[in-house]
Amino acid sequence: MAPSTRVIVPGEVLDTVAPEAATASAVVDALMRALELRDYRRGKFAETREHAERVTMLAVRLASKVAPELLHDTRFEHGCRLHDIGMLAVPDAVLLKRTALTPAELDEVREHPWLGERIVATIPGLDGVCRQVIGSHHERWDGKGYPRAQRGEEIPLAARLFALADAFDAMTHEQPWRAPLPPELACEEIDRGSGGHFDPELTSVFLAELSHPGPDERPDI
Repeated sequence: MAPSTRVIVPGEVLDTVAPEAATASAVVDALMRALELRDYRRGKFAETREHAERVTMLAVRLASKVAPELLHDTRFEHGCRLHDIGMLAVPDAVLLKRTALTPAELDEVREHPWLGERIVATIPGLDGVCRQVIGSHHERWDGKGYPRAQRGEEIPLAARLFALADAFDAMTHEQPWRAPLPPELACEEIDRGSGGHFDPELTSVFLAELSHPGPDERPDI
């Protein structure tokens, strides 16, 4: 019998987990494994996990400069790791498409932030700033983002700074529709997005931070 292709939302099975085992960190690990298994089926192996690790590291670096209080809230890192959990509900045919998406396909992709919020909505320890990152990381400073068209400081700070890390990593790594950009060109793109796509003050700090590599990073990052 062929395996089912139904996407199971992890929150649907949480009631079967013993309360003492359902800690936030354990649930985050389980959700990340669900994403990894989807990658494996697509022949991508650890792509999602590696992306999540890179953007979390960058977001933590930026937070240490502009909002160090976030470093004391484990929900911030959980949100960074799970920012794309809503992609579980987006068809592979859309995610892996190498040509321009149709308007209907774009709408499917743009649903993933609020779908992600729904997945974690009832999970203890994944509220607050975790949901803010998941639900608002595709909002734009100019109000032209999604899913809520939030503008400026209406967008939670954690989501605004995470958006920079996510954009930089997406630009500098291969995507189905394009080759990666060199880090210096990605920085130029982000600079051009300052005040439109990105919070201008955070952008300045982020680009300055990228010019000083962290201890575990390549010199060109």
